[in-house]
Amino acid sequence: MASITMKNLTKIYEEREVGFFKKKKEEKRKDVVAVKDFSMEIKDREFVVLLGPSGCGKSTTLRMIAGLEEIDRGELYIDDVLVNDTESKDRDVAMVFQNYALYPHMTVFDNMAFAIKKRLKDKAEVTRKVKEAAEILGLSQYLDRRPRELSGGQRQRVAIGRAIVRNPKVMLMDEPLSNLDAKLRNQMRSELLKLRKRIDATFVYVTHDQTEAMTLGDRVVVMKDGSIMQIGTPDEIYSNPRNIFVATFIGNPEMNIFPVSAYRKDQGFFISLFGKELELGKEYSDILEKRNESFIPLKLGIRPEYITLEEQGLFSAEITIAEYTGNSVCVHMVEDGVEIVALEEERRRVEKVYTPESKIGFSFSLSDSLLFYSESGMNIQFGEENE
Repeated sequence: MASITMKNLTKIYEEREVGFFKKKKEEKRKDVVAVKDFSMEIKDREFVVLLGPSGCGKSTTLRMIAGLEEIDRGELYIDDVLVNDTESKDRDVAMVFQNYALYPHMTVFDNMAFAIKKRLKDKAEVTRKVKEAAEILGLSQYLDRRPRELSGGQRQRVAIGRAIVRNPKVMLMDEPLSNLDAKLRNQMRSELLKLRKRIDATFVYVTHDQTEAMTLGDRVVVMKDGSIMQIGTPDEIYSNPRNIFVATFIGNPEMNIFPVSAYRKDQGFFISLFGKELELGKEYSDILEKRNESFIPLKLGIRPEYITLEEQGLFSAEITIAEYTGNSVCVHMVEDGVEIVALEEERRRVEKVYTPESKIGFSFSLSDSLLFYSESGMNIQFGEENE
């Protein structure tokens, strides 16, 4: 069990760029900042997920915690002990990789035992630990098999078992489910939820899959371009995203974003959307009042599931595509050149028919929507536009 504290962790790579100047070949160096000023505290036995698109720095952050990447700037503490210069083997962490990294010539037993054979001279103790881990992971009947005789899900469980036999303080996982098909991914997510209740370890988990992040994490760290965009519980990240990037990265289908402008009228603030004037509630009006401006460019965000399709809706649009997925339908529409997506999650026994190129009404409540500053993309509830 362990807590992890990161203070302004930064990783910079040098890239060499070749150019031709005055017909003479020259080489110049430029720095690429993979992770910039990453700061957070992870509590003992917490499950934290680093989430973001490819190249955002999440795996590099994980590798700095593991000791596989040098920290160029900042401080890393495990249980209040500075470990910047501590070798990976001495940090009491275990890592599970995306590609399993199993030894093909070894049995499941030997793969799982490999990490502790040198440390534990008592063969009976090694056997006990491996069998205990195998039982937790449902691998007891496969201990004599080799990796090629296992399914992808079973191989990943072996990789996880090899990590937990060490009884590490910190369990690091770098996209461990990305090589599995959809059904196996769902099964393994359930296995991981059970596993975390049975072992005493702090988990740091890297993924680009928002479903994994939202179902597994106590807290989620959304990253972009090496920086933290937001840290929060899955509900906080989903319900109150800090900026447009987080708002559109989380959620499937992604949040609708409409350009609007807020303007002062009478004693409050209004916005105009698709030719309709809508009055903002007191919470938003109070925030905008502090800016002492009469006209403020904004963007309004509304999740597809909060849009209601109805004949006499406040707005109307033309249907372009209707995607039926059994228990839901995703309706794509367009109005004034703006795309709108609505999601009806529970279709009734008498199904509606959404015909492309036909008109349909839709409505939503401003209480279910969010406002972002147009230029910075910041949620106006989080602060000023220039933050």
